[in-house]
Amino acid sequence: MRVVFDQSALNDRSGFLFLDSIFDLMDRGRHFWVVEEESALKESEWYRQNSSWRRAAIENLMKESPGPSLNKGKLHRRTLVVTQTPIRDLELTPAFALKYLSAPFRLVVENAKTDGNFLRLVFKKLAGKLADKLLNDHLSIEQAGGKGEIIKRLDQLFVDFDAPPRLMAMADSDALIPGQQDSKADQIVNHCQAKNIACHILNKRDVENYVTEPILKIWATEKNRMAVLDGFQVLTKDQRDVYDMKNGFLHKGNFRILEEQEQLYESLAESVIDALKPGFGEVGETFSLYLQQYRPRDLKQISIINGKPELEILLETIYDRI
Repeated sequence: MRVVFDQSALNDRSGFLFLDSIFDLMDRGRHFWVVEEESALKESEWYRQNSSWRRAAIENLMKESPGPSLNKGKLHRRTLVVTQTPIRDLELTPAFALKYLSAPFRLVVENAKTDGNFLRLVFKKLAGKLADKLLNDHLSIEQAGGKGEIIKRLDQLFVDFDAPPRLMAMADSDALIPGQQDSKADQIVNHCQAKNIACHILNKRDVENYVTEPILKIWATEKNRMAVLDGFQVLTKDQRDVYDMKNGFLHKGNFRILEEQEQLYESLAESVIDALKPGFGEVGETFSLYLQQYRPRDLKQISIINGKPELEILLETIYDRI
């Protein structure tokens, strides 16, 4: 986040310890300092009362922050004003600003292992040089313990600042029909909108539906699932998007096509349905096991929304809030 210290904060001693701590966060690269007037800052009480070593650090960081017009790339998009007289959104007193800026950006998911590995894959393959910075400095992946627990976990983490929460939810759509999502996904979206929390519901059924075809071939060969792969390759895109990659057509101990999906899969030959029944098993393990083999272009092409790769949209949502 871009951070501005206004004159009221720079000249009120009650907030100087908080400014020092915020400065340390920026000095470590967690946030980006925007210095609007260098001369005014050097004349401020905060600067003048600081030690010589901190003043040197301040001047060094100012050299990297020449002004508010500087484009600092993907991560630093919003500007927070640290002030003793907050009146608008994204204006906070030094004490609240420190609390707001110190917390990592928290991304709540159903399962921190599978969903977390999926996100790490997306960062490593599509975020370029920002990947390590995101994973090590800026972002915490939080487990909800199930889709129905996401709202509860969001509420546990939510802090009501006069600024957008540094909080986001990502969840499976659990779609049985292309373009739809289940009621739990609807509830998550509505809850996030009410609290201005960022949210991304996956366009496909589950994270496992984002395993790319070259990786599926490796997995199917190693796990003796080639018959499943042969059946999967017969499917249309819409049929693939809502196929249960892990369990196939196994539901509550029986192999059957759900009533909601009968029309979608009615064109399939019985031999294809039989091949698809067992699914691919724990195919989500490929996000970590075969991370190096995943290709960025395949991840970009696996889901397109309004002409743009869905996984790039997911990254943009994260960038916008960090």
